[in-house]
Amino acid sequence: MEIAGWAGILASLLGLALTIYGVFYNGRANRMLMRSIEADIQTARAHIESFQAQADRQHEATRALIESFQAQTARQHEDTRALIESFQAQTARQHENAQALLAAIQADIQTTRNLIESFQAQALRQHEDLIAFLREMDRRHTEIMARLGELLITSRK
Repeated sequence: MEIAGWAGILASLLGLALTIYGVFYNGRANRMLMRSIEADIQTARAHIESFQAQADRQHEATRALIESFQAQTARQHEDTRALIESFQAQTARQHENAQALLAAIQADIQTTRNLIESFQAQALRQHEDLIAFLREMDRRHTEIMARLGELLITSRK
């Protein structure tokens, strides 16, 4: 039994020695693994910072583009508004001019009507005067013809 007891003790000591060696070796391996992980983390942080800087630059460029587009859109809006106001003013002036022209044409039409009525009245008076003159001439002609007829009759006698 004694050998078995010593064998057990030796096995326990060997296990303890292996455990201590394993802890020491694994500790060194763990430290190396931790250093490697820390290096990977630092590399990842550097990449993240680089990506963040690139994203910040892209964000600034995008923001500048948006501001430029907004300014351009605002200028185009102002230009369009100015054009609309100009067209509205021009249309209002054209409408006023058309109204004035229409009033002038209507006045000319009324003047023309008045002239036509005046000419018609004058022509009617002249026509009536001409008819009266012709009647007077006809009456005188009839008188002259009657006297001539009397003279002819008396001269034949």
